[in-house]
Amino acid sequence: MGKLRVASILIFLALLSSAGSQTSFPSYYQRTSWLGTPPVLLTYGMLGYGNPAMARFADNEMMGFWQQSFLSTTNGTRSLQNWLLISAFQGILFSMEHHPLGNGAAYRSYQLGIGGGSNRLSYGISYQWFTGTTAFRPVTRFGILYRPGNYLSLGLQGTWSPSSGEQEAVVEGGIRPFGSPLLTLGGDVQITRAPGTSGISTQYSVSAMLQPVSGISLWGRYFPENDKTFFVGMTLDGGFSSILGHLSGASGTPTDELTRTVGIRFGSYTQPSLDQLILKGKAYTALHLKGTVPYLNYQWYPKSKSPRFLKILQTIRSAAADQRIQLIALNLSGTVISPELGWEIRRELEQFKTSGKKVLVYIDNASLSLYHLASVADYLLMDPEGQIEMMGLALSRTYFKHTLEKLGLGFEEHRFFKYKSALESYARDRMSDADREQLQAYLDDWYALIRSDVSRGRDLSPAQFDAIVNDKALVLAREAQTLGLVDTLVRWSAVDEWVKQHVDDGLQYLPASMVEDVAASPRGWETRPVIAVVYGLGICAMDEGIRARYLEQVFLKLRNRPDVKAVVFRVDSPGGDPMASDVVAAAIARCREKKPVIISQGQVAGSGGYWISMNGTKIVAGPNTVTGSIGVIGGWLWDKGFAGRLGMSSDHVQVGRHADLLTGVRLPVLGIQIPTRNLTEAEKARLKSVYFSIYDTFVAKVSKGRSIPEKRVREIAEGRIYSGVDGKAVQLVDEIGTLMDAIDLAKEMAGISSRQPVKIVEFPAHMGTFKLPSFSLNIRSQVTTDPTLRLISFLARFNGKPLPLLLPGYYPAAQ
Repeated sequence: MGKLRVASILIFLALLSSAGSQTSFPSYYQRTSWLGTPPVLLTYGMLGYGNPAMARFADNEMMGFWQQSFLSTTNGTRSLQNWLLISAFQGILFSMEHHPLGNGAAYRSYQLGIGGGSNRLSYGISYQWFTGTTAFRPVTRFGILYRPGNYLSLGLQGTWSPSSGEQEAVVEGGIRPFGSPLLTLGGDVQITRAPGTSGISTQYSVSAMLQPVSGISLWGRYFPENDKTFFVGMTLDGGFSSILGHLSGASGTPTDELTRTVGIRFGSYTQPSLDQLILKGKAYTALHLKGTVPYLNYQWYPKSKSPRFLKILQTIRSAAADQRIQLIALNLSGTVISPELGWEIRRELEQFKTSGKKVLVYIDNASLSLYHLASVADYLLMDPEGQIEMMGLALSRTYFKHTLEKLGLGFEEHRFFKYKSALESYARDRMSDADREQLQAYLDDWYALIRSDVSRGRDLSPAQFDAIVNDKALVLAREAQTLGLVDTLVRWSAVDEWVKQHVDDGLQYLPASMVEDVAASPRGWETRPVIAVVYGLGICAMDEGIRARYLEQVFLKLRNRPDVKAVVFRVDSPGGDPMASDVVAAAIARCREKKPVIISQGQVAGSGGYWISMNGTKIVAGPNTVTGSIGVIGGWLWDKGFAGRLGMSSDHVQVGRHADLLTGVRLPVLGIQIPTRNLTEAEKARLKSVYFSIYDTFVAKVSKGRSIPEKRVREIAEGRIYSGVDGKAVQLVDEIGTLMDAIDLAKEMAGISSRQPVKIVEFPAHMGTFKLPSFSLNIRSQVTTDPTLRLISFLARFNGKPLPLLLPGYYPAAQ
């Protein structure tokens, strides 16, 4: 909307400028004399000053300043210094230039423009006006830029002065025979129609650019007609800033005057650049994972200080490709992360090390799961007073059967499938054999993974690892060093000094943001294919958790977006409402008809979380992802003396034989209603048929989505959870890998080269602009923090409903 308002203002100003004397305006060649080449030959051009379509490339704040002076080759005197200032941000351009005319006279020009579109096809509009001693009148300028790939760049622009009627059209273009900035050939044609005439005049130039070394460009421009003007110059790209300079003169007329132009641009990163050569192998970067590692965050004032999960993975991969970076450091002090996300970061760091680079990890107090991540390090540093909890792994559940009895509440578990045990916590006082079997199998896989990775990373035998777990349990820092769990003891505040003393005293620190900017910056004229990453997080519900209503629209829109070549759906959900799950699954099936949809499963993607996964083109899970759990569960809560103990009673009227199931005492403030009776045998039988109907539907849809015979699905279903490893063994998962592996697979299935950079677009991109402060005195929200009342609220909310759901306790919590 902001860009639309700016464009409307520019058109309005153009109409206002229609009154006035008939005058001309600075031509295209006068404007581009600041640059010395056609703007379309360069990545950013003049930020939209030459061709307003190029303002679209100013995603971040960019500025440029140019100064122009005239030199006498006879006596070396300099005169009439012109200057130009350009600022662009998120596609909006503003420029101001100053031209002295001698004897104290001067004029200034201002330009406001906007650019939009994509890297492949962009467009823009600008409005330019003048002040001071000049006859120039306001003009409106339109521009288009087309870049189908690394080999071709075409521009078209038109300028119109409503006051004079003068019109100018420019066609500019360039080719790169090798698809890189090594050699660029180009030219442009200016076509002008004078006011009141039907005749036109033309002028053209040819250009060539050579980049013999990364970050250094030499170029020339020549006008064969008229006075045979020439430009020769050089640009030095330092990454976030560029310096250019050129000389121009007329070889076709006798003159002793040359024009000298110097300029500087800074802002967005330019590739290739000199700093890639100067700092090659001489820098390191660091990631600080303080607090909970989130998938999404607020744009302003994020609730977690840690980078987002995908950003961490992208930074590690970018650092691996960045020739400046020799080492990456992870600060895990205060980190809270789920085991699966920790494994994925560890896996990406292992890939980082294959490029010959080193990993440093710092810990202070670590759980076994966090230490699993840390053990990937070449240099594992620990606070001298830190400790590691090496107690092993456990999954426990709390049982409320007797609690409900003491409260006077009856609860009956509707369990028809062997392993679908989510609600047995409310009907039993200990684990069922089936629940113990599936949880132990999952835990064994998880422990085997940690033992294998840690033993390999720290050069321990599996027996040595088991001995530390079983005999030590809690390991302090000095003992951890003796046991070979860490390399040295040092505080994070001294890590930079430690790196210089023990790794390379010439290493310079580069913030992670600078590494990310390099990866995100365009390389020449490339148009990056788009891969969409969509998040399905939390319970399966229509308007909370995964927000099925929103996700359905996202997938249907992505289905028809030609620039999006593939979709990756990140699922971290324990399930919930079967309808919400099916809404998303159906939308994925439709999207899959036109492009690959790769499912990336996080810590948990079971039950309804698997329902929303099953229609993906491929499913990628981590080794300790909780997946499967194909089944439904439910239960019935009723008043078994609870109201009487509180001195409450209820009464009702009804129409319909079963309507009294909707009645019962309603707890004040909480708004929880508890039915007055249990179900009859006939009602239980009817509800059982509903459960089996939903289960049969679930099984049939898994069979179709995964191309597994329905009989086989029933054999592996029954609500059983699987680790990612076991899930692959029973064909519920295709590959074991990370979110980045899923993105790589999406590229491959979309026919995109593994070396081709892609643009990642996330849905949603964030949780919102910022979290509004809460000044609510809502008693209900405060009271329901009590665990007992939360339990009653949960059971009452889903009373009698069949749910494809896993509850906490079936998957590891972040730690």
